[in-house]
Amino acid sequence: MKLTYWVAESIDNRAYSIRTRTRREAVAIRNERPDRYGPVFKVLVEYRDALDLVQQALGEGGIEYER
Repeated sequence: MKLTYWVAESIDNRAYSIRTRTRREAVAIRNERPDRYGPVFKVLVEYRDALDLVQQALGEGGIEYER
């Protein structure tokens, strides 16, 4: 299975990055404070089942992604 979401990383702290279901929503939120966030990009997470997704998200380092 696949989970797709959109991210705009916070310049100050990655924990405060924007994460949304749609690109349009991420862009709208980012445009409210463009000096605090980087560009919007897509993240695709592949997982086997719900437990695998939880383990990836809560494991050390969280879900890793590349731009």
